[in-house]
Amino acid sequence: MSKCVEEKLSRGTPEENKAALEAAQALFAHYPDVVIRQLVLENCQDTIVGNGMMRSVSGGELKRVTTGEMEFGMTYVTLMDEISTGLDSAATYDIIKTQRSIAKKLQKTVVIALLHPAPEVFELFGDVIILIEGKVMYHGPREHVVDHFDRRGFKCPPERDVAGYLLGLVMNQQYQYEAALPSGLVPPPAPGERHYRISTIYCDMLVALEAPYDPKLLENVSNGIDPMREFHHSF
Repeated sequence: MSKCVEEKLSRGTPEENKAALEAAQALFAHYPDVVIRQLVLENCQDTIVGNGMMRSVSGGELKRVTTGEMEFGMTYVTLMDEISTGLDSAATYDIIKTQRSIAKKLQKTVVIALLHPAPEVFELFGDVIILIEGKVMYHGPREHVVDHFDRRGFKCPPERDVAGYLLGLVMNQQYQYEAALPSGLVPPPAPGERHYRISTIYCDMLVALEAPYDPKLLENVSNGIDPMREFHHSF
């Protein structure tokens, strides 16, 4: 356990500090089992992963093993790319729900890239970033994304899930979501970076970025991040 974590667990009464420390130590002691269960790896536990010369676990299991490796260590930022590959919808939901809980309780930043998440998975996210050819088409609160494109003339049908609707906008299938227009009016242009940069959501984000930092966050940086030694990888 890092000194930064120990310091955070020592801000209450002696009884509270002792209980918090014991709970944290129990979590770390059983954390490997928690990760294995979260990633549905019980069946291949204590199995050699294998390599190019020796096959063992499946491709989906190998991807989940890699994800599990990244779970260890007190990191402040976690980046995950297509972790749903090889998982069913229930396992994907459980993993992302756990990451959401970790992000909120430990004040971490978790960024997860998914191609077409299920509706219940999409609802777990706080913010959404939509990229098209490397450019940001939207970056803001999840609950505002439909209204953002609705104001630009692209309606999400009631029977369509939001993730599928957004995917259609990115893949040049926006014509199916164009609102009905009187005869003679030109349909709205395809949504892109320019529309996002003139939106109130973009302006609000700039204001938030330029606002003074929370003193507690600056304290976390000076006490927890700055003292960390730079990681060196030897080849």
